[in-house]
Amino acid sequence: MIWLILTGVATVLSSLYGFLDNFITDTIFKGRHAQAQKIFFGGAYLLTALAIFLLFEVQSVPVLIAVFLVLSGIIATLSSIPYYMALSKDDTTNVTLLEQFSPIFYLIFGRFILGEHIGGAQLAAFLIVLAAPLLIIIASKKRSKGNLVKTAGFVMVQVTIAALAHTLTAKFGAGVTPETMLFYLFIGKGIGDIIEILAVKKWRERWLHVWRKNHTSPKFWFTMIIDHLLYVGYDACYFTALILAPSIAIAPAIIKTAKPILVFIFGIIFSILWPNFGREKINKRAVQIRLIATTLAVVGVVLMQLVK
Repeated sequence: MIWLILTGVATVLSSLYGFLDNFITDTIFKGRHAQAQKIFFGGAYLLTALAIFLLFEVQSVPVLIAVFLVLSGIIATLSSIPYYMALSKDDTTNVTLLEQFSPIFYLIFGRFILGEHIGGAQLAAFLIVLAAPLLIIIASKKRSKGNLVKTAGFVMVQVTIAALAHTLTAKFGAGVTPETMLFYLFIGKGIGDIIEILAVKKWRERWLHVWRKNHTSPKFWFTMIIDHLLYVGYDACYFTALILAPSIAIAPAIIKTAKPILVFIFGIIFSILWPNFGREKINKRAVQIRLIATTLAVVGVVLMQLVK
C-alpha cells in the first residue's frame, strides 16, 4: 500500500504548487510571460538530477530507455507553457477543474502506447468527467466566458502534452528503479526548460527583468525554491506510485479525483487568510457550481475505474 500513500502525498503537493505557481505568476511576473521562470527551474532540475546521481545508485540502462526517459522529460516541460498561460487567465480552482479533460488523453495514449483496452462503458464515464469543466464554462458570467474558453483551450493543450509525456515515462520507467527514472526524467526537464527560454527572446528578457529586480530578495529565492521542491516531491511520489501500483491508471485516477476537492478547500482557506495568494472568488453560487462540478468529476473518474 506504499503506492497509495505516495499518491496521496502527490495529490497534496500538486494542489499546493498550483497555488504557489499562481502567486508567482501574479505577484512576481505580474501575469506577463510567467514562462520565463523556466530558466530557474531548468537549472534547478539539472542540479536535482546531479544530487540524485551523487546520493543514490543510478542504474545502467539501455540507451533506448535512457533516451526516451530524457525525451519524456523534455516533452513534459512543454506542457508548462500552456499551463502558465492558463493561470494568467483564470484562478487555480478553475484550471484544476478544467484539467479533468486529461483522462481522455490518457485513454487515447494508453490505448496506442500501452495497449490498454477501451470499452464503451469507459467512454460513458469520460463523458461524465467532461461535464465538470463544461459546467464551469456554461455557468460562468457572460463577461468572463471569453477568458474561460481561452483557459479551457490552454488546459486542453497542457493535458494532451502532459498525458503523452507521463505515458512515455510510465512505459520506459517501469523497468528501472525510481531514482534512475527520476535522474533521466529531471535531466530532460532541465534541458527542456533551458532550451525553451533560450529559444524565445521575450521570455529571456522577462526573466532578466524579474531577476534584476528580485535577485537580492530572500523572499523571491525562498518562493522559487519551495515551488521547485514541491514539484520535485510531486514527481518523486507520483512516478514512483506509477511503478509500484498494480495498474498504471490507478494513481492518476486517484489524483484527478482528489485534487479538485483539495484545491477547492485550499482555495477557500487561502482566500480568507491571504487574498492575494488564494485569488479565489467565493460566493454562494460559485461554491454550488464547484461542488456540483467536483462531484461530477469524482463520479466520472470512479466509474472509469469500476467499469474496466
